[in-house]
Amino acid sequence: MSVLVKEPEAIMQSVQGFSEDTVRAHSAARNEPAWMLEFRLNAWRQFEAMPWPSANDEAWRRTRLTGFDIENFKPLAVSSGTVEKADLTGLLQEEINEMDSAASMVFEDSSLRYSVFHAKLSECGVIFADLQSAVREHPDLVQKYFMTEAVKPGLN
Repeated sequence: MSVLVKEPEAIMQSVQGFSEDTVRAHSAARNEPAWMLEFRLNAWRQFEAMPWPSANDEAWRRTRLTGFDIENFKPLAVSSGTVEKADLTGLLQEEINEMDSAASMVFEDSSLRYSVFHAKLSECGVIFADLQSAVREHPDLVQKYFMTEAVKPGLN
C-alpha cells in the first residue's frame, strides 16, 4: 500500500549556509511547536561546541568531508512532492523490493518522497511516520520519547 505524504503548509525556501538562523528557518517552515525549536537549538549549540571531525577520529575515519563546504550547504531544499514507487530510480525500487519490509521511507533533500506502511501494523497500534509528520500528528509522544532513551542528545 502506497501512502502519499502531505508537504508542510509553509513552503521550504532554499537557505544557504548552516547557522542558528537556518535552524530557526527550518523549524518555522515546518510550523513546529516551540519545544521542538528549543530542542533543535540545543542540538545546534552542541554542534557548534564540537570540533570538526578529522580522519584521526575513529568514527569518521572513512568519511570523506573533503569538498563539503558548510557555508554553501543548502539544508532546506524545496521538495518536489511525493511519488509512487514506479517513479523512484531503479536502484531504489530494487532496494525496497529486496528489503521486503513491512514499512519503508525514501527521503530526498530532507523531504519524504515515498512511504509504504502495511495497514496491519496500524491496527496493532504501530505509528510509522517521518519526524515532521510525527511532530504534527503525535506531538505528545515525540516530546516524551524523542532522543531520550535509545539515542540521547550529545551522542551523535
